[in-house]
Order: sequence, then C-alpha cells, then structure tokens
Amino acid sequence: MLPDDQEFQAHLFSRGWELLVTDGVRSFTVENLAADMGISKKTIYQVVPSKEALIANCVQSTLDTIYTNIHKIVENEPNPARQFLQVGEIVAEFTSQVKIRRTLDLKNRYPGIWEQIEDFRFQRLEQFRAMLIAAQEQGYIKDDIDIDQFSFLLMQMINTVFQPEVLIGANYAVGAMIRMFFKTITQGLFTAKGIANVEDF
Repeated sequence: MLPDDQEFQAHLFSRGWELLVTDGVRSFTVENLAADMGISKKTIYQVVPSKEALIANCVQSTLDTIYTNIHKIVENEPNPARQFLQVGEIVAEFTSQVKIRRTLDLKNRYPGIWEQIEDFRFQRLEQFRAMLIAAQEQGYIKDDIDIDQFSFLLMQMINTVFQPEVLIGANYAVGAMIRMFFKTITQGLFTAKGIANVEDF
C-alpha cells in the first residue's frame, strides 16, 4: 500500500498504538514499528515527519475510534441511562489496555500530546450532558439533579482523579475502578426506574 493510502495510515497508527501501550514511549521507535509491519522507515517518514508526530497520530487515531464508538452507542441505544453506562464501559475498556507507568511516561515526555487526551475528555462534556438531560426527561434521573452542574463536576472528577500520577501508587485495576465509579454514581443519580433499567451492568 502507498503511504498516502488511508487504509494504510489507519493500520499504521493502530499498530503504532498497540506497540506504544505495550512497550511505552521510551522504547517505541520508528525503526521498531517499521520492522514490526515489514516496511521501511522511509515509508513511515513519508506519512509523518518525526517520532513525536507519529505518536501524536497514534493517540489521535485511538481517540477518534473511541469517539466513533460513543457515537454508535448514541445512535443504537435508545435508552439514555444505558448510554451513560455504556460510555463508561468504553472508557473502562480503553484504560484497561494501558499501563499507568506507560501513561505517566507519555504525559511527562510529550505534554503537548497529553493535551490531546485532556482536550478529548473535556469535549465529551456536551455528549454526557445531552445523555443526562434525555435520561432526566424520561424519568431515569432524579428531578432535583442540576444536569449542568453535575456534568461539569463529573468531567472535573474524571480529569482530576484519573491521572497517571494519582493512580500509579494504587494497587487496583484502573478499568475496574472506572466501572465502580460509574456504578456508584448511578446509585445517587438515577431514580428507581433508572436503576431498574441498568441492573444488568
């Protein structure tokens, strides 16, 4: 495939992400990725100008995949209460792939790339807000919950607590903690009707 072929680039960035989360940014090199894919370094450099640009594209490609999966949930799941927890599951699955030490290295070595992740988190605020408003209108969320305030606090909690330097000393699986986080939130947020509709999560 040619370097400007979209399918090739998608495969390049997908495989690059897999090596990143396996080896970490310190060990991740253009040479290793090229050897893994059976292509030349020159071919990769025809797509991106540097290792940092390659990492940035691998991260962005992964974030785009998460966004696509969230969008599919919104399109295919009519119940907004279940949408909320399904998105939580996507986040849990994604974080389960990544070792905290690897994430901390990425944040420390490439702060500009880490900002992509931070920005992506905050861009999900409106999606969460839309889900929660719909859930409240359908009787799944308590009437006395201010959705704007809750959505803002939710994103702040996620962005503050789920940071590598916070989690690195914890002897818990991050994916499991995120699932517990979302499940605990629903107990105070949802009505009995809402809880009954998500009991299988």
